[in-house]
Amino acid sequence: MRTSAPTVVLLVACLIALSNSATAENWPGWRGPRGDGTSREQNIPIRWNAPAGENIAWKADVPGEGYASPIIWNDRIFLVSCLTQSADEAKDRVLQCLDVGTGRLMWQQTVLTAPLETKHSQNSYASSTPATDGETVFVTFLEVDGSTIPAPNVGSARDVTPGRMVVAAYDFAGRRKWLARPGGFVS
Repeated sequence: MRTSAPTVVLLVACLIALSNSATAENWPGWRGPRGDGTSREQNIPIRWNAPAGENIAWKADVPGEGYASPIIWNDRIFLVSCLTQSADEAKDRVLQCLDVGTGRLMWQQTVLTAPLETKHSQNSYASSTPATDGETVFVTFLEVDGSTIPAPNVGSARDVTPGRMVVAAYDFAGRRKWLARPGGFVS
């Protein structure tokens, strides 16, 4: 199932905002605090209806598109997105921070501006879920080098765009702490 960033944020907001936020469990990375996709939260809604507003605390339009999972730490939701306008321009890969109680975009930082890479039709250009230790948010994106190569280890031949991984760290105010390019990558 394809899910856009606004839909995912709406779902997370619904679940978090309607549970007791003072004791809500942080969700620091993909598949949650234990890495198994489980939550210890209780009394969360099991039904919602966006058009009717049932069990919806807030809705927010989120710029761009990304299939990464949002992460939550206390009063903040962090997610990544790719801002696209036309296929032949460099695109911004961004880290966004929303207020968990209101859905308001607190800040957005461009991590990388680069051409788009090749991807599977059911993927996005912002699919790597951020992670946090409670003080720093870590994100990764692919920065293509402009070349194409035959895809390794695939069933049918096709070209892909290799590049370098970009890993960056931001504080909770949106200030970049560091950015590194640890090496090449082919998806």
